[in-house]
Order: sequence, then C-alpha cells, then structure tokens
Amino acid sequence: MGIYDKNFYLCKGYKLKQKETRPLIFFHVPKCAGTTIFQIIQNLITPSMRLSGSPTNENSSQSAYELFENNRDRILNSNFNFISGHYQFEIKKHFQNYLSATILRDPVERLISHYNFIVDRGYISVKTNLEECFKKNYMPTNIMTQMFSCENNNDTFINKDKYNKALKVLTDEVDLVFDSNDTNKFLNQIISMYDLPNLFFQYAQKTKNKYFIKNDENIDIIKEFNHYDIKLYDYMKNKKLFTLVENFLPERNKDQYYNYSFDIFAKPEFSILNEKQFIHLKKAVESRKFKIIIS
Repeated sequence: MGIYDKNFYLCKGYKLKQKETRPLIFFHVPKCAGTTIFQIIQNLITPSMRLSGSPTNENSSQSAYELFENNRDRILNSNFNFISGHYQFEIKKHFQNYLSATILRDPVERLISHYNFIVDRGYISVKTNLEECFKKNYMPTNIMTQMFSCENNNDTFINKDKYNKALKVLTDEVDLVFDSNDTNKFLNQIISMYDLPNLFFQYAQKTKNKYFIKNDENIDIIKEFNHYDIKLYDYMKNKKLFTLVENFLPERNKDQYYNYSFDIFAKPEFSILNEKQFIHLKKAVESRKFKIIIS
C-alpha cells in the first residue's frame, strides 16, 4: 500500500439526537476511497470483515460475490458489525437489519485511477490498448450500474432497465450515498452516527505513478464503454441526490482522536490519542507544511 496524499483530514463529528445501533455494510465501488474507509472503520466498529475479491472476476480473479456465497453461513453466523467488499447490492437481502452505504465517483476520473492502479500492480502493460482493457475485463465497464442492478458477478449485461434499477436502488434503498469528493464528510457522518472518536487521517492506496495518457481519444473510449455509469453519476449529482449532511448541527466535545496516518516509509500508523497528544501531533504535521482540512 502506498500513500502519496500529503493532506491530512480532521473530522470532529456533530451531535445527533439518536445514536445509530444497526451494523454497517459498505458497498465498495473500486477506486472510490473504499480502502481508506475500511482501514479506518475496521478499528472503530468491531468485529469487522473485508470480503476480498473483485466485482466481476477482473483479471481472472475470484469475485467478492462468489466468496460470499461460498462462505455465506460462516459470514452470517459471525455477526459482523461492519462489512465491506466489492459485492453486488443483491447480497443486502441477507443483511436486512444493516445500515447500507456506498461512495460513487466521477466515472472518467475513477477509470483513469483504475487504469493507473492496474498498470502499477503489473496486471497490464502500458502498451495494452485501452479498448482491450474493457473488452477483456481488465477494467469492468459500467461497474457502478452493475453493482447496484445485477444479481451477481456473472450478470454483466447492462441496458436501460439495469440503469433504471441502479438509480432506484441508490435513491430508495441505500441509506448513505456520498460523492467521492465528500469522503471526509462521509466519515464525519459515520463517527457522528455511531458516536466514535474524532478522526485524523490521510487517504490510503494512492497511486503515485501516472500512466494514463489523458487525451480526447482515450477519454472518448472511456465514455463509449461506460455510458450508463456516466449517466448515473451525472443524474445523481445534477439532481442533488447524494446524501446531504445537515448544516448547523452542534459540534461534539470529544477529547479522543483516532489517528490513521503514514510514516516516511508509507507504513500505516493506528493510534488512539487524547487531546494533549493530538495537539502535539497536529503541531508536528503543521511544522512539516502539510495541509490539514477540517470537515
């Protein structure tokens, strides 16, 4: 795991009239900050589980949906309070009493990030044709629409009906749907709802190397193969259907901070700090000219 985001984020939460008691299930769309979210929440909401696997068997991998089905009884009997993975929304029927959440990202930005990621990991070469990446499922097409409309990992044919179903699921059935630009606000919402410690964190799994050639031809290829995802994201954004955080709620007065940051060797550090320890860390961060963004 690499960390190349030099910004730090501070979430102090806000007071809510009622604490959330339901366990949490997160639908992790690839390259939408899900790794950061899991790494942080897994230490605050326990027991937790990250279900490995891809959404639709990319690069001949096993899918998260298959892994769930193969281990369904064990997973359900474990009574996890937080679950995350690249599975289809269809599994929500097994987690009826769970609060559901997801984060969506501008599809063009998401796929550029995904391309850089799979080149960096050696799954494809920089010489691999971009159209081939989609045709051979190195990068799944319309994956946001697929995850929220299809029955399983093998159900990958996307049409207008699937688009309409995904839109309905995201607007009527998923409890929290945030834009990736507001990931820190999503985390602020979670610590408020579950009355968790304040957060001080950096984003994880940033790809340092940029391999994608950003020109009109490549952008057009992304748009051609991901028409429904682009339509879905644009509709959600333009109609203001993403979850909105209430304004003017009173800030909490917690003196406990959960620190998720990285040392100079890019190794993650997890710690619970009191107010005095946090102030010391904050001064150290500021002395290194890092930017602190407050949610």
